[in-house]
Amino acid sequence: MRKILNILVMLTLMGSFSCEDPVDVLKKNNSTGGTTGTTDPTGTTGTTSPVIPLFADDDNDGFLDRFDNCVGISNQDQLDQDADSIGDACDNCVDIPNLDQLDDNDDGTGDECEEGVGYDPKLDEDGDGIPSKSDNCRLIANMDQVDSDNDSLGDACDNCPNAANIDQTDTAGNGVGDACSPTPVGMVCGEQKSDFEILKPNIYILLDTSGSMDRGVTGGSGTKFQSAKNALNQVAEDLATEARFGFGEFPGNHILDMGFHTVATLKGSWSRLLADGHQTPIADALNSVASGMRHSDPADPKDALRQKMVVLVTDGAPISVDDSVKAAKALAASGIPVYVIGIDSAAVHALNSIATAGGTAPHTPTMSTATLTNALKKITTNAIDCSYTLNNPAPQDANKIWVEVAQTATPKGHTDGWSYDAASAVLTLNGKSCENLRAVPASNPEPLKITLGCATQCVPTPEVCDYEDNDCDGFIDNNIDPLCGGEICGDNVDNDDDGQIDEGCPNCVFDGETCSADSDCCNANCRDDGTCGPPCRPLGNNCLESADCCGSICSEENSGIVGQCIGG
Repeated sequence: MRKILNILVMLTLMGSFSCEDPVDVLKKNNSTGGTTGTTDPTGTTGTTSPVIPLFADDDNDGFLDRFDNCVGISNQDQLDQDADSIGDACDNCVDIPNLDQLDDNDDGTGDECEEGVGYDPKLDEDGDGIPSKSDNCRLIANMDQVDSDNDSLGDACDNCPNAANIDQTDTAGNGVGDACSPTPVGMVCGEQKSDFEILKPNIYILLDTSGSMDRGVTGGSGTKFQSAKNALNQVAEDLATEARFGFGEFPGNHILDMGFHTVATLKGSWSRLLADGHQTPIADALNSVASGMRHSDPADPKDALRQKMVVLVTDGAPISVDDSVKAAKALAASGIPVYVIGIDSAAVHALNSIATAGGTAPHTPTMSTATLTNALKKITTNAIDCSYTLNNPAPQDANKIWVEVAQTATPKGHTDGWSYDAASAVLTLNGKSCENLRAVPASNPEPLKITLGCATQCVPTPEVCDYEDNDCDGFIDNNIDPLCGGEICGDNVDNDDDGQIDEGCPNCVFDGETCSADSDCCNANCRDDGTCGPPCRPLGNNCLESADCCGSICSEENSGIVGQCIGG
């Protein structure tokens, strides 16, 4: 406040002596003993008032009292952290702008930074040691500030701590947010029932064409090779539209690329093959699938999401059991299980070892075309992934999806519940949830139901100083220049949100700010470049550099200490 008074008095003095030389003004002020009479328009002499010499520097810090941000307190650095034009050395609120310096209880702490008076950035309403301005649970103590779902609301005050919901919508009013309710609540914006795009699996079939496959089936008719092809034909007829297939033969001859194929294409890929007499190189066959990525389709945008598997159909012992086990284990480690169907084989132990290494259960050797067909169908049917594309419509809010299997609510979870990938709009039933869906009888009218809730989001409004996140950016009382608190002069903004702009500020601008006339500047000096600057100082006055002086030099030029203007 002293600064404002000094500036106003200075403007009065400059108006009184605007036509006189600054040196004459200084002499006249000094000759009066520090006071001068003021004259009203009628010529009557009024009461005397104190005079502040134009070039006084009472605290001897090199900054004239008229421009010093702490008059009477030496502060050559002129630091002003809160940019309120009051220097830190004399500011009663160093961190909060308060040009008026109000201190109603005269305790030396300004009202703006005193708890309970004005805006207090250190206010801690719940007493947890976290200021309300940055506390993610402003009214509930939570020193740990844990926010499990990263929605900017601490778990202690979040009605869905594990499902992001900054809107905190609770339609049922039961303290549980819509986003984590086990059953649909609130507005429904999409409902889909089993008519989803099923994310069908990739199944690569490897057929043994070794010489032993041309032998007859024990206790049956036809060769083992013909039985295998007959079983594959039935799989093609039953499952061509339910899965994507790729096909190859031993020892590593790739015949059909992974993808959707017609029944005729599938049958044709193995119909011309013969059991050609070579041995049983299972390891080579499995390694060729892995190295060629034949279980994948690079042109498929959803390839990474699809379940993949290799089905090995063979009758004999591998050339090397250890190498075959190693190859199956490598595929399983990359997420590609290996199923083994042994056709009338005596090498049961070896084939079971390969299946176990491939992450699947051993299969009893099949003895007929019928049992082989059933084994193949069981494996491929169980491989049908419980993944669905939600695109008609896509969910508005990924946290407002409700899933029911056979009219029973299914929880969200990667282990035995459901999960959703927003990037691909794919929902997947996992573990027991998938098993439960597959076990639903065909007679059930609604095996799977997915309900999509409408999005309700935080509605942004301009940020104000109220300890709330008004603009919905996850931060409280931010983006207010420079921070919630006092008014900043000259920025034409209502900084303290009280409905007034630049209240308590002088009606002039400081050095370096834009001006159009001398009257705009607090020091009445609008320079040619359109910015306010200080007037030069006559001989004998304090200075910091020669530029301060009127045609003379500063005795302590570049010394960093206060000097005086002396003759040049």
